Amino acid sequence: MDEREQIEVDIAQLQTLIEEDDDDDCEEYEDSQVKFQQYQDSCQFFLPGQTSEWNQLPHTSSETSQYKAGSNPTSATRQSIMQYEDDRSELLSERSSMFTSDGNLETCLALNLAYQEITQETIDEVVLLLENNRTKQRILQDEMKDSMKKGQQSAEGRTFRDRSSVLFFAPYFKDSTGRCAPPNEDTLIKKANKEITAYLHPSRPWSKEDRKQLLAVVTENARELAMEQVMTRKDILSEKILQGDLNQVKSDEIEEKLKETEAEIKRIKKMSIHDLLSRVGDRLDWMKISTTNLEGLRSPEACELMWTNVVHPAIRKDKWTKAEDQRLRMIAAKWGERNWDEIAKDLHSNRTAFQCMERYQSKLNSQLQKGTWTKEEDELLFEVVMSCKVGDFIPWPQVAYYVEDRSTQQCKYRWTNALDPLIKRGKWSKEEDTMLLAAVARHGENWMKVSKYFPGRNNYRCRERYCNTLRPDIKLSNWTVPEDMLILKSVKKYGEGMDEI
Repeated sequence: MDEREQIEVDIAQLQTLIEEDDDDDCEEYEDSQVKFQQYQDSCQFFLPGQTSEWNQLPHTSSETSQYKAGSNPTSATRQSIMQYEDDRSELLSERSSMFTSDGNLETCLALNLAYQEITQETIDEVVLLLENNRTKQRILQDEMKDSMKKGQQSAEGRTFRDRSSVLFFAPYFKDSTGRCAPPNEDTLIKKANKEITAYLHPSRPWSKEDRKQLLAVVTENARELAMEQVMTRKDILSEKILQGDLNQVKSDEIEEKLKETEAEIKRIKKMSIHDLLSRVGDRLDWMKISTTNLEGLRSPEACELMWTNVVHPAIRKDKWTKAEDQRLRMIAAKWGERNWDEIAKDLHSNRTAFQCMERYQSKLNSQLQKGTWTKEEDELLFEVVMSCKVGDFIPWPQVAYYVEDRSTQQCKYRWTNALDPLIKRGKWSKEEDTMLLAAVARHGENWMKVSKYFPGRNNYRCRERYCNTLRPDIKLSNWTVPEDMLILKSVKKYGEGMDEI
């Protein structure tokens, strides 16, 4: 038997001994309590106001001796007090002798040493765990430093340029590398409940129906503004005629003016949108258009921007010609690729400043790369998109701002067709083909709506599948010799441009 086992045996024996002593002490204590109760019953207490020197029982030995000397209580009472004091002294003496014996002291010492050893082992374990925790903290701090250094560099090792305007984009709280914090519990709840916030729900894109509705609403508002002054003049003339205080000549003049006013009202009702806008000018009430006509679905600023840059009938919306592209290059070089309002004015083709800027930056800017995406560019685009996206919304202008030498359309097309981890690759199943036909029958060739039925299949893949395989007018039989000859002639005439062929 080793020392540790011997200590455990001694502890068990000591506990057994202490329990036996505790039982004896309890019996002795109960006997003393009975005796003390007898003493209390034998004492004669006096109520306040009674003539007696004794209102309390004595508690000390000196008080007891004085009590004996006074001898006001009976002799039985004095005997009970003396017996209680003797029993109490005897009990204390026995307990003191129990803990002063040599055997019990050795057992207590062994118990103390055992507990000291256990306590020391616990302390050693805590120290070891604390050291492991500090080591892990140092490792995490080193990893965070390395991650921050990598975040400040692109995939090619180049650091991002200082782009201070990005600081004003949502989300507004970012770290030194431009990354935002992960969504907290409140954000996740709002996203689950589909609450309207600036972060989770960007403005809804304008569809063709929305643009047609905006054109009709603006036309109605312009006609109301054009008729306001005319209707006011008509009311004044009608009121003068009703008063009847005019002579015949003035009455005839007023009636003539009233007829001219009514004729003008008829002309205004038949005016086109161009004539109405030239008559009204910039007095369109965008607040009324937004809140009343569009029922608050669009803000006044959004309505005005869409009208000014896209829907306005004076804006030229057909394809850009080669002559326009050549002239746009010359004018953009003249103004240093800045001040697009002046560039649009010099172009004299009814193109807006936004159209000129978009056309130049996406098609004509020689600094933009139009070749194949490199591995480094793919890695950079993936990193930027994952840093900038808010939920399912990706701010492509902001992404293109970070990805050098690539336009917004290039970044979006590359992500949606190659890099998005949610892309579903592989062949289309029969069920997917059937659903695609049903979706096109319901929504037409609105590929944004159609793609919502196919998780992992974007609008481009849905369009390619339908137009190249499932469209009813596609001829799927073998090619004939005349068709082959026609293709060869078309290639000689137009080159390898498949759209012209």
